[in-house]
Amino acid sequence: MIRFIMLLSGAMLLITNTLSAQGMTIQHVEQKPKKKNEIGLTLDEYNGMSLTLRRERKENQYWRLDGNLASRGSFYNRAGLSFGVENRIPITSKLSVYHGWNVNATSTSLNPRFANQVFLSQSLSVGYRLGARIDINKRFFIGAEINPQIGMIYKNGTYENIGQSHYSISNTPSKQLFKSLGQGTVTMGIKF
Repeated sequence: MIRFIMLLSGAMLLITNTLSAQGMTIQHVEQKPKKKNEIGLTLDEYNGMSLTLRRERKENQYWRLDGNLASRGSFYNRAGLSFGVENRIPITSKLSVYHGWNVNATSTSLNPRFANQVFLSQSLSVGYRLGARIDINKRFFIGAEINPQIGMIYKNGTYENIGQSHYSISNTPSKQLFKSLGQGTVTMGIKF
Protein backbone atom coordinates (compact mmCIF):
# COMPACT_ATOMS: atom_id res chain seq x y z
CA MET A 1 0.00 0.00 0.00
CA ILE A 2 2.81 2.36 0.83
CA ARG A 3 4.34 1.61 -2.55
CA PHE A 4 1.06 2.40 -4.24
CA ILE A 5 0.80 5.78 -2.46
CA MET A 6 4.41 6.64 -3.35
CA LEU A 7 3.87 5.64 -6.95
CA LEU A 8 0.64 7.66 -7.13
CA SER A 9 2.33 10.69 -5.53
CA GLY A 10 5.24 10.48 -7.99
CA ALA A 11 2.86 10.21 -10.97
CA MET A 12 0.84 13.23 -9.76
CA LEU A 13 4.00 15.25 -9.20
CA LEU A 14 5.21 14.41 -12.72
CA ILE A 15 1.81 15.28 -14.28
CA THR A 16 1.60 18.55 -12.29
CA ASN A 17 5.11 19.66 -13.36
CA THR A 18 4.37 18.77 -16.98
CA LEU A 19 1.08 20.70 -16.98
CA SER A 20 2.62 23.73 -15.28
CA ALA A 21 5.50 23.76 -17.81
CA GLN A 22 2.99 23.70 -20.67
CA GLY A 23 1.15 26.67 -19.14
CA MET A 24 4.30 28.83 -19.00
CA THR A 25 4.74 31.44 -21.70
CA ILE A 26 8.01 32.72 -23.04
CA GLN A 27 8.10 36.49 -23.00
CA HIS A 28 9.45 38.23 -26.07
CA VAL A 29 12.36 40.49 -25.18
CA GLU A 30 12.22 43.62 -27.32
CA GLN A 31 15.49 44.88 -28.72
CA LYS A 32 16.28 48.55 -28.51
CA PRO A 33 15.98 50.29 -31.88
CA LYS A 34 19.29 50.77 -33.64
CA LYS A 35 20.80 54.22 -33.13
CA LYS A 36 20.66 56.37 -36.26
CA ASN A 37 23.90 57.74 -37.70
CA GLU A 38 24.49 60.42 -40.30
CA ILE A 39 27.50 61.72 -42.16
CA GLY A 40 27.56 64.87 -44.24
CA LEU A 41 29.78 67.22 -46.18
CA THR A 42 29.35 70.85 -45.13
CA LEU A 43 30.29 73.84 -47.29
CA ASP A 44 30.54 77.37 -45.90
CA GLU A 45 30.45 80.77 -47.54
CA TYR A 46 34.25 81.17 -47.26
CA ASN A 47 35.11 78.16 -49.44
CA GLY A 48 35.55 75.97 -46.36
CA MET A 49 34.63 72.33 -46.22
CA SER A 50 34.01 70.15 -43.17
CA LEU A 51 32.86 66.64 -42.36
CA THR A 52 29.83 66.37 -40.06
CA LEU A 53 29.07 63.23 -38.06
CA ARG A 54 25.84 62.78 -36.09
CA ARG A 55 24.77 59.94 -33.77
CA GLU A 56 21.31 59.67 -32.31
CA ARG A 57 21.34 60.21 -28.54
CA LYS A 58 17.59 59.81 -28.08
CA GLU A 59 14.56 60.55 -30.23
CA ASN A 60 15.05 63.89 -32.05
CA GLN A 61 18.37 64.56 -30.29
CA TYR A 62 21.80 63.90 -31.80
CA TRP A 63 25.44 64.20 -30.75
CA ARG A 64 27.27 66.16 -33.42
CA LEU A 65 30.95 66.39 -34.37
CA ASP A 66 32.23 68.69 -37.12
CA GLY A 67 35.82 68.59 -38.37
CA ASN A 68 37.09 71.29 -40.72
CA LEU A 69 38.79 69.52 -43.64
CA ALA A 70 39.93 72.45 -45.74
CA SER A 71 39.40 76.15 -45.59
CA ARG A 72 41.38 78.39 -47.86
CA GLY A 73 40.37 81.98 -47.69
CA SER A 74 42.18 84.50 -49.80
CA PHE A 75 44.65 85.18 -46.96
CA TYR A 76 44.46 82.23 -44.58
CA ASN A 77 44.18 78.51 -43.92
CA ARG A 78 41.87 77.30 -41.15
CA ALA A 79 41.37 74.00 -39.29
CA GLY A 80 38.91 73.34 -36.50
CA LEU A 81 36.74 70.97 -34.52
CA SER A 82 33.26 71.45 -33.10
CA PHE A 83 31.27 69.23 -30.73
CA GLY A 84 27.69 69.68 -29.55
CA VAL A 85 24.10 68.50 -29.31
CA GLU A 86 21.50 68.94 -32.03
CA ASN A 87 17.81 69.02 -31.03
CA ARG A 88 15.36 68.48 -33.89
CA ILE A 89 11.80 69.73 -34.15
CA PRO A 90 9.85 67.92 -36.92
CA ILE A 91 7.61 70.25 -38.97
CA THR A 92 6.48 67.67 -41.54
CA SER A 93 7.58 64.11 -42.29
CA LYS A 94 10.42 65.49 -44.46
CA LEU A 95 11.16 68.95 -42.99
CA SER A 96 12.61 69.67 -39.56
CA VAL A 97 14.34 72.57 -37.83
CA TYR A 98 17.14 72.08 -35.34
CA HIS A 99 19.07 73.99 -32.71
CA GLY A 100 21.67 73.28 -30.04
CA TRP A 101 24.81 74.33 -28.19
CA ASN A 102 28.31 73.51 -29.42
CA VAL A 103 31.93 74.12 -28.45
CA ASN A 104 34.37 75.13 -31.19
CA ALA A 105 38.19 75.13 -31.35
CA THR A 106 39.87 76.70 -34.40
CA SER A 107 43.40 77.43 -35.58
CA THR A 108 44.02 79.89 -38.41
CA SER A 109 47.27 80.75 -40.18
CA LEU A 110 48.08 83.56 -42.59
CA ASN A 111 48.73 82.18 -46.05
CA PRO A 112 52.55 82.39 -46.40
CA ARG A 113 52.45 83.64 -49.98
CA PHE A 114 51.16 87.00 -48.67
CA ALA A 115 53.79 87.39 -45.95
CA ASN A 116 57.28 86.15 -45.22
CA GLN A 117 56.19 85.09 -41.74
CA VAL A 118 53.39 82.75 -40.65
CA PHE A 119 50.88 84.29 -38.25
CA LEU A 120 48.74 81.99 -36.14
CA SER A 121 45.56 82.51 -34.20
CA GLN A 122 43.75 80.02 -31.99
CA SER A 123 40.22 80.43 -30.76
CA LEU A 124 37.89 78.66 -28.39
CA SER A 125 34.21 79.55 -28.57
CA VAL A 126 30.70 78.52 -27.61
CA GLY A 127 28.02 78.66 -30.28
CA TYR A 128 24.34 78.04 -30.74
CA ARG A 129 23.50 76.33 -34.02
CA LEU A 130 20.19 77.14 -35.83
CA GLY A 131 19.20 75.27 -38.97
CA ALA A 132 16.66 73.50 -41.14
CA ARG A 133 16.89 70.25 -43.06
CA ILE A 134 14.94 68.34 -45.67
CA ASP A 135 15.03 64.56 -45.89
CA ILE A 136 15.11 63.94 -49.64
CA ASN A 137 14.42 60.22 -49.12
CA LYS A 138 15.20 57.53 -46.50
CA ARG A 139 18.97 57.82 -47.08
CA PHE A 140 19.76 61.40 -48.19
CA PHE A 141 19.25 64.85 -46.65
CA ILE A 142 20.22 68.47 -47.26
CA GLY A 143 20.32 71.26 -44.69
CA ALA A 144 21.29 74.89 -44.09
CA GLU A 145 22.34 76.58 -40.84
CA ILE A 146 24.06 79.43 -39.05
CA ASN A 147 26.17 79.18 -35.89
CA PRO A 148 26.43 82.43 -33.87
CA GLN A 149 29.37 82.28 -31.42
CA ILE A 150 31.14 84.06 -28.60
CA GLY A 151 34.67 83.20 -27.57
CA MET A 152 38.31 84.08 -26.99
CA ILE A 153 40.95 84.40 -29.69
CA TYR A 154 44.74 84.49 -29.26
CA LYS A 155 46.93 85.88 -32.06
CA ASN A 156 50.73 85.84 -32.26
CA GLY A 157 50.62 88.75 -34.71
CA THR A 158 48.30 90.73 -36.92
CA TYR A 159 48.07 91.79 -40.51
CA GLU A 160 45.80 94.38 -42.03
CA ASN A 161 44.94 95.21 -45.60
CA ILE A 162 45.85 98.91 -46.01
CA GLY A 163 45.30 99.19 -49.72
CA GLN A 164 45.52 97.32 -52.94
CA SER A 165 48.08 94.51 -52.33
CA HIS A 166 49.65 96.40 -49.37
CA TYR A 167 49.58 94.96 -45.85
CA SER A 168 50.47 96.24 -42.42
CA ILE A 169 52.07 93.49 -40.30
CA SER A 170 52.61 93.48 -36.53
CA ASN A 171 54.38 90.85 -34.39
CA THR A 172 52.59 91.88 -31.20
CA PRO A 173 50.66 88.99 -29.59
CA SER A 174 47.10 89.74 -28.50
CA LYS A 175 44.10 88.16 -26.79
CA GLN A 176 40.57 89.35 -27.31
CA LEU A 177 36.96 88.36 -26.86
CA PHE A 178 34.99 88.01 -30.05
CA LYS A 179 31.42 87.49 -31.12
CA SER A 180 30.24 86.34 -34.48
CA LEU A 181 26.82 86.02 -36.06
CA GLY A 182 28.17 82.88 -37.66
CA GLN A 183 28.55 81.93 -41.25
CA GLY A 184 25.97 80.29 -43.43
CA THR A 185 26.60 76.65 -44.28
CA VAL A 186 24.96 74.00 -46.43
CA THR A 187 25.21 70.27 -45.60
CA MET A 188 24.51 67.30 -47.86
CA GLY A 189 24.63 63.86 -46.33
CA ILE A 190 23.51 60.28 -45.93
CA LYS A 191 21.83 58.36 -43.10
CA PHE A 192 22.98 54.89 -42.10
